[in-house]
Amino acid sequence: MGSRRFYILFPDGSQRLDVSAVFDALADGGLRFDSHMFIHTMDAAGVPVGSFEESYSIHKVLDLNNRVSRDQSTLAEVFANDEKIALTIGYGSAHQPDLLFICVSRKVWARLDVADQKAYHMMLMNLAAKSGASGVLVIDDPADDFYDHLEPVDDHWLIDFNLPSGDTYDGCTIWVPGDQGVERFVGLRSPEPTGRVVVGLREYRERIQLERD
Repeated sequence: MGSRRFYILFPDGSQRLDVSAVFDALADGGLRFDSHMFIHTMDAAGVPVGSFEESYSIHKVLDLNNRVSRDQSTLAEVFANDEKIALTIGYGSAHQPDLLFICVSRKVWARLDVADQKAYHMMLMNLAAKSGASGVLVIDDPADDFYDHLEPVDDHWLIDFNLPSGDTYDGCTIWVPGDQGVERFVGLRSPEPTGRVVVGLREYRERIQLERD
């Protein structure tokens, strides 16, 4: 499958993300959606218990929470692409409120010229801002169970960067609205502002990543 970069959008408190705004922004950016999507069901612990394929519809994605029982949650995977890039969009989680992620191949991203990278990054930050996200965590190659390591507590998010092997993930970046800090994201490892601001979102990078760069 290759190395992948994930952009994980966190909702603000108990508010739901504006998922329609995300899909509209992708379409406005020229991306086309596949005619099918996958629906994965998870038990209360976030363990996948089944999956099935359906024809793609944004209405089906938005209606997922009304279709499942209280002891199950769902994750919808939708695919979009243009001539230069392909994205996987996932919506759902084992917890409420739901998260949304956008995944891209790091190999494909590295092949883009600088102008295209900037344009796609701007698109991703723009859709995050329009969705009402309180933060966007950028992490490379998270494990399949990483969603289980993101847990809402009151108006905070607990993020566990530990791996089953005893190691930890490499340094990550997080983007938050410019008028907010990163205090609500518990578990970040000495995040520091980089001075970069895109569409009102300010970038912080974990110190361990700054030291390696």
